[in-house]
Amino acid sequence: MNLYIPLFVIIPFVGFLISLLPANHQEKIIYRTVFITLLCHFLLLIGVSIQMYFNHNGPVFFEGPALYKANNENFSFHLYMDNQSFIFAVITDFILILVSTFSKTYLHREKGFKRFFNNMLFFFLGLTIIEFSGNFCGGEVFRRALGNIRFALEHSPSLRVRLLLSEDNLEKTDLVLLKALAQDFPDRFTYLITKRMFRLFPFSIFENHVKMLVVDEKY
Repeated sequence: MNLYIPLFVIIPFVGFLISLLPANHQEKIIYRTVFITLLCHFLLLIGVSIQMYFNHNGPVFFEGPALYKANNENFSFHLYMDNQSFIFAVITDFILILVSTFSKTYLHREKGFKRFFNNMLFFFLGLTIIEFSGNFCGGEVFRRALGNIRFALEHSPSLRVRLLLSEDNLEKTDLVLLKALAQDFPDRFTYLITKRMFRLFPFSIFENHVKMLVVDEKY
């Protein structure tokens, strides 16, 4: 299943490269490239989500090539798909399909026709990377960070760690590791999980956008 996740980034990237080839007056080719790219991405998204639902799969994690290696540290290209990623991606695909369909006629014979659709696919690529990017507060990447924090606490007696977390992406395993660190280092490790708060009159939502904060006493 996780082998499908890179396609969510590859499809808009390939579509963007192809959209650079036609000339500005080749509007049908440009539009069809954009539309097929968005449609393929949307259909793949629906297909993967249906398969995940019937197979009762949880969030899907994909680890790509390493971007940086130093000693015991390994920072890799990560992709992560969960319910929130799916919702954001569906909304993005649907809106861009509508915008591209409307803009095909609105920008007919305009000098910036090609540039507009190039920018749209480039924006689509960046937004997709953000939607499926690895999460630092919950999941595999976060558990690796907690492992590094434990190692640092064991070898640096003067280190103090404070974590400020949002609850949206925390999994049961993450909570177990957090509690274990708090028990093993009660004087040097503390964390606070902030919840999303809703207000009806007037309607508003308060949430913590800080995903993870580590404070060293030296700073």
